Amino acid sequence: AWYQRRVRDNLSVGNMSGRGHKAGAGAGGDDTVIRIPPHFYIHVLDLKTNVTKPIIGPETFVRQDNEKVVEGPTKMVIIPPNHYCVVANPVMRDEEGEVQFDQYGQAKLLHADQEVRLTQEPFPLYPGESLDVKMTKLRAIPTN
Repeated sequence: AWYQRRVRDNLSVGNMSGRGHKAGAGAGGDDTVIRIPPHFYIHVLDLKTNVTKPIIGPETFVRQDNEKVVEGPTKMVIIPPNHYCVVANPVMRDEEGEVQFDQYGQAKLLHADQEVRLTQEPFPLYPGESLDVKMTKLRAIPTN
């Protein structure tokens, strides 16, 4: 019984050595391996290039020595039907709706701008984006 408990505990640790932090721990920790569940994300800062990028789950992220987890694991923004939210400093998108990046790999932001997002697939907030207005139900205007 004690052996089974120890094996189960070792399977849930964060690093490969069997003596580490719990899986899923992220920002502020020295975890080498972070398990990101579905519909969650983390922000990782590359200390060499000073670029922060989101890593979207489900994924097992292996942190390199030159990387630091600065946020997460954070739940993705899920907008239910007939709701909306407002994102401040949204990322720039091209004609196909893909996020635009600068020459270093950092997502380009539309500073001092706001974007209303309606029901869609769950999405992460890129570094610099924030929710100005949380999920709000759409108002239906009755006909006369």
